Amino acid sequence: MTKAVSLIDDVDFLQRATDVVTKVCAVIPEIAESVADLPECLTKARNEMAHQLPLDEEKEPIEVRYLRWSVVASVTPWILRGLLLLEAGIDPSVLHDRHLAYGQFLSFRANVAQFVRELA
Repeated sequence: MTKAVSLIDDVDFLQRATDVVTKVCAVIPEIAESVADLPECLTKARNEMAHQLPLDEEKEPIEVRYLRWSVVASVTPWILRGLLLLEAGIDPSVLHDRHLAYGQFLSFRANVAQFVRELA
């Protein structure tokens, strides 16, 4: 019984995702500008993959799921990279400015915005 309830006080994935997204997007808000609830999107994708939930084609067509997962797959490296650089002590204003001047970051923003438009 103790083993079964031992994780009850642990922070859940949604809270950890919220903390990371909040910290990084306070410095680089453009990462999540197109995604309404990024922590929830990350959590949903994580749960589907980690728990190998059965996919219901009638509930969500594969094309929609692909776009939703594409958003997560695109955003995640930028969030984690931003967190790593902040933890390494990079000045937040420098980090923000350098992201906005980086061509791949601009392409990432355009791609995610397009994915989100197609989902809506």
